[in-house]
Amino acid sequence: MEPGVPFMRPWGMDGVSTDRVPRVRARHHDFDAFYGSCWHEVYRPLAVTLRDSDLAADAVDEAMARAYGSWRKVRDVDNQQGWVYRVALNWATSRLRKTRREVRSERVVDRPVAWAQPDLDLFDALGSLDLKHRAVVVLR
Repeated sequence: MEPGVPFMRPWGMDGVSTDRVPRVRARHHDFDAFYGSCWHEVYRPLAVTLRDSDLAADAVDEAMARAYGSWRKVRDVDNQQGWVYRVALNWATSRLRKTRREVRSERVVDRPVAWAQPDLDLFDALGSLDLKHRAVVVLR
């Protein structure tokens, strides 16, 4: 069995061979290559936009899971990385909205991005923008 390929029986329940296995392996291989090449490229700008590296990592993981589930459609999209970024940002925004509803009395503290030493003046300037405007600035 190839590493990274989920186990699937090549025979159907009635003993008749199925041709699903090659398609599943090809789908799995295509997504593995996409995931490996794009995860950090989506994570970095999202972490700066959200000002929370943990939330960004969770959001990218969620978006990648959704991309895998819809891979037949996503692989034909012109900008797959942009699709994942948008799904991740939407998911994170929903999560932040839910958190703010649950904890109205406590302020959500922005945490600096763990993988970089940010310029504090730039970090503060980005923090003064709302999430939508911060996303535009970070992506440009």
